This record gives sequence, structure tokens and C-alpha cells, in this order.
Amino acid sequence: LVTSVTTTVAKVTGLTSSMTYNFTVKAKDAAGNISGASNTVAVTTPAVTYCLSNGTTTMREYIDRFQLGSINNTSGFNSGYGNFTQLSASLALGSTNAFTFIPKWNGTVRAEAYRIWIDLNADGDFADAGEQVANINKTTAASITGSIVIPLTATKGVTRLRVTMKYSTSPGPCDLNISGEVEDYSVNIQ
Repeated sequence: LVTSVTTTVAKVTGLTSSMTYNFTVKAKDAAGNISGASNTVAVTTPAVTYCLSNGTTTMREYIDRFQLGSINNTSGFNSGYGNFTQLSASLALGSTNAFTFIPKWNGTVRAEAYRIWIDLNADGDFADAGEQVANINKTTAASITGSIVIPLTATKGVTRLRVTMKYSTSPGPCDLNISGEVEDYSVNIQ
């Protein structure tokens, strides 16, 4: 049972994008009698497309390793963008989750800023309140740690996580051609 309604309209939330779901309906009268299931209707959720973001001056600095939950990715140099959405961490509603960035520099160590976004309502962007889940200002540290809290209001299911390292100033989730690197991952909010 997904939901019960008293009208002819139902809203189902927490579905994964680009996935087909099969729905049936059963009617229940005031006496509690329940009908047989209706015919099955297949519904495919639309694909979610995220904004592009990338680095272009990555020969000086890049994200060498990122850790969060079961994600422990030593990615090395990715020419400014790494698509690691096949790697996923399961994060529970209300949980606090430790993360680690390990930057790498070729030559001079430079002050970098780091940010993490999670599409907490699975609407295809990082623009909603609370979706920037970590902000580390300029630092030359060789290891950056912190924690992310998953709010109780987050939408359950698989969604996008974006991490960015940018030279000198704090990055935005859709910055292009930055001096640094961007990596995308998946998280399964449970």
C-alpha cells in the first residue's frame, strides 16, 4: 500500500528518477469492503538532469580522495570533473555522517575552498535551502574533515551529491571552468 485517498487524485513521493513503477487501485466502501485490484498502469518517472560544473585549471590542484559513508574514492586527476555517480553511500534521515577530502597539488600548495551539496528533495538542483551541506573556507590543509547532517525532511531514495574544490574562493554548485575540480556521487537517503 503506497497511499490511501478519499478523492480520485493521489500523490506518490520518494520515487527514483528514470524508473518504471506499476500501480493498481483498490476501492474501499464505507462498510470496509475492498474491491479487487484495477488493471495495472506503468508509470516512468522523468530523468533528472543536473547543471554542469567543472574545473579547467586542474594541473595545479585537484581532489585526490573523497570519503563519505561507504564511498572511499581515490580518484586522482580527472581533468576537472569526475562522474562517480555509480558510487553510492546510504545515509539515514537524521543521521550525522563524517566526510574527508584529500587534496593534491602539483607544485605550490595553494589555499582551497571546499563545498558539498546534496539534492535533498531530489528535484534536480542544489538550489533549495539546506542543500549546501558543507562549506570549508580557504585552507592549505592536507586533509579536510567535517560532518553532514541529513535532515528528517529529506526525500527518501537515490539522489545526487556534488563535491567541489576551488582555488581561493568558495565555489557554487554550477560553476564552470574553475581552478580546481568537481566530483559527483550518489547517496541513498533511507
